[in-house]
Amino acid sequence: MPPGLFKELLRRPLGFTALLVLALLYAGALLAPFLAPYQPADQSLNHSFHPPTRLFWQDGRVQVRIYQNVDLAAAAYRPLPGQSFPLQFFAKGYPYRLLGLIPMERHLFLPDTSDPDARVYLLGSDSTGRDVFSRLLYGSQVSLSIGLIGITITLVMGFLVGGLAGYFGGRVDFLAMRAVEFLLAIPGLYLLLALRSTLAPHFESGQMYLLIVIILAFIGWASTARVIRGLALSLRSRTFVLAAKAWGNPP
Repeated sequence: MPPGLFKELLRRPLGFTALLVLALLYAGALLAPFLAPYQPADQSLNHSFHPPTRLFWQDGRVQVRIYQNVDLAAAAYRPLPGQSFPLQFFAKGYPYRLLGLIPMERHLFLPDTSDPDARVYLLGSDSTGRDVFSRLLYGSQVSLSIGLIGITITLVMGFLVGGLAGYFGGRVDFLAMRAVEFLLAIPGLYLLLALRSTLAPHFESGQMYLLIVIILAFIGWASTARVIRGLALSLRSRTFVLAAKAWGNPP
């Protein structure tokens, strides 16, 4: 990050706070296998709709309260007085690849007990006992990467096509703007439905979602290109551009 931009963020507490939250979210998505105690599909039918487990400090360690389901029909859990198990940090669990490259088995925290039925749910569980916290971390990988990929494609294509069309004009401008108008005429909703029905049997849900966003990003750059073209048209006649041409600089 340029120093000037960092100083400007420091002058704006709200913007700096938003940047920290965004960095925290992306860090959680990148480190999801390390932070998540369970795989997103791991089920425990004995813990369906389990409430968030209480953590407390005792005997020099972080302890997890043990709960008992007193009403299976209503999933009513009550803490068992005086019963808990400790948490173990940087413990070995299911194998994974950190950042998709580094094979690891260490996790930030796991239940330090020999009881295979012991679970720790920071945000509770769903109807099949899957950990909501783990699923949230893994789901953020898809959600956050989609936004980043979509915006990157839109900006790169928009700046490239719009900048070239506005600077060179003539035939380049004509061809670029006709392509932009063609893309703007495509109804995004119907395209989305067609892609979903055609490609769904060949991809998983996460891959399908990512593929559709990438395709829509390639179409959505057209409006950005029109804005950048207008800026380039106004800038190409400025004095510093004419001076650069006079000095013999290439386009």
